[in-house]
Amino acid sequence: MSRKLNLRFDKCNELDIIDKYFRHQNLIDFQERGFLLMEQEEQNFPTEIRENCLVLFLDGEITNLCEKSVFAAYDEAIQADVATIILDFEKVRYINSAGIAVFINLLKKVRQKQQNLFIANLSDYFRKIFTMIGLTRYSKCYQTLDQAIADSKGLKISE
Repeated sequence: MSRKLNLRFDKCNELDIIDKYFRHQNLIDFQERGFLLMEQEEQNFPTEIRENCLVLFLDGEITNLCEKSVFAAYDEAIQADVATIILDFEKVRYINSAGIAVFINLLKKVRQKQQNLFIANLSDYFRKIFTMIGLTRYSKCYQTLDQAIADSKGLKISE
């Protein structure tokens, strides 16, 4: 006997559904590898403002420990009144489901403020993952940081 699964998405959007999945996966990851994450220090990433863009230079492992740094950079973008936030993945080695959840939450905030989120220097492997979960539908990906900055010229925050 087969049962049909009846899902209702009346008050959800796609990003909410993706976020809930990754929050659940984060709990599983934490249970399986939690002791490793507790030993790591909070991550801080450098930022730079270039031509009406805030560039966040990500590095190393992207986990829940990068959340404060990512949202501090976003607050900096709000203060600087930039139209575009660019995440530079050039030095990223690893992303877990909690790290992806951080980016989904950032994307929600960026879309609420009608700003742009661009991704630069994403490896082929991470690009496949981001495409599979749908992040590339909501943010543009570029091979280089310079391409992302060039494409952002002339973009304004829509109010």
